[in-house]
Amino acid sequence: MAKSGFIISIFLLSVLLILGNIQDVSALQYTKEAVHDVVASELKIPATYKMIIPVGYDRDMYYKVYSLVNIELLPLTPFLVRANETNHTEIISLLPIERAEQKGTFAYAFYTKVEGTTDVKEDSLVVKVLPLRNIIQLFIQDLAKNDKSMIITISTNENIDLGNATLYVESEICKGSQNLIIPFKGKTNVNIPVDSSKPLLSGIHPIKLTFWLNNEYNYTTIVNATITEFSSITSKQDYKRSFFGFTTIITRTNEGNTVKLAVIDLNKNRFERAFTSYNIAPTKEQDENFFVKQTWEKEISPGESLTVEVTTDYTIPIIILGLLIISAVALIILRRPRIIVRKKAIKMKTTSGIFAVKVILFLKNISQEAKEVTLIDTIPGISHVYEKFGAAKPDKIEGNRLTWRFGTILPGEELVVSYVIYSKTKPFGTVTLPEAVVHYLNQRDKRRYSKSNSILVISND
Repeated sequence: MAKSGFIISIFLLSVLLILGNIQDVSALQYTKEAVHDVVASELKIPATYKMIIPVGYDRDMYYKVYSLVNIELLPLTPFLVRANETNHTEIISLLPIERAEQKGTFAYAFYTKVEGTTDVKEDSLVVKVLPLRNIIQLFIQDLAKNDKSMIITISTNENIDLGNATLYVESEICKGSQNLIIPFKGKTNVNIPVDSSKPLLSGIHPIKLTFWLNNEYNYTTIVNATITEFSSITSKQDYKRSFFGFTTIITRTNEGNTVKLAVIDLNKNRFERAFTSYNIAPTKEQDENFFVKQTWEKEISPGESLTVEVTTDYTIPIIILGLLIISAVALIILRRPRIIVRKKAIKMKTTSGIFAVKVILFLKNISQEAKEVTLIDTIPGISHVYEKFGAAKPDKIEGNRLTWRFGTILPGEELVVSYVIYSKTKPFGTVTLPEAVVHYLNQRDKRRYSKSNSILVISND
């Protein structure tokens, strides 16, 4: 009887041990779900997984995960799974230590053990290791001339959470920084103000982008930005007048964002061209009949101008014309008579009714001394000279010609001579008294002469 009881006790103990082992084995059953199974080779951001443990036993247990390969596996300490939980979820993180030299998908072995037991379960975690250049995609939208900001699109398609970051932008177009959150399997836009003090030149421009990630690493890359071409050459023309001319200011300004050829054309007649100067020499000139076509050409960058100042100055031709006028006047003055003669006639009344006229000649020296002064006057053919004269009697009377010789007349000196003519036959209509002539020698002993006026005398009044 005692022996039977011992055998029953041994059997019950064996059953309990088998049931205990079955419970321990069930405790090592779990499922895995990848949360973020991509690791950046430059960062210390681990891959994470959910370990979901179904609970169906009557006591609390401590689980421990560990690995024998070259990875960092967390948690390092055992974690508690309580008996009264329905399901227990634990986050497991994995970070390859030699990830900098790795690229691709890797399966790392790890082990799960329940403390207080001798059973261990071996499993693996799959992780993808990629450099940041394969994780972060960058795109810069095309810029137009008047855009105020540059739009940078940041996107990721991999299962990794890069978290908060600071973006630094450096280029000739703009500079700046901005805090952002790197999107998880999505896109985000960052606006960086454009430097408005400089014109945006069309073409492709490299943009340096630097991400400060995970408070540990600067990821720098170059992305090209395209500025679309916009062409615009504006024209302006101003005038400035001077005393004897004018200046035309012609300006061509590049209002676009690409280098353009500015052209200025100007036509000048040949006379104007001879008296025109320029601040910039024409690129080319072409004769067209009576005109000269001038052209200026220059490639100008955005914001630059081509300015041509065309000055037409008539000072020289006016001076030349003035000198000609002065010379002509001087010549006239030099050649004009030094002695002027003026004739005057006075009709006389006589008791016998015959026709008689008193002729008075006025001589005046208006210049320098005159020598060998000779006055010659002529009377009409129908008249006779009355042989009674005033103070200056002719030196010679020959036919109808009267001659006076005065020798030298000083500057400013005046002489007056007179005589009377008559005709027994009364003329009809008018009688013409011809011009008197005076001859003299000037300072250079050159013979000069001057004439008086002629006079019409009405005979029948």
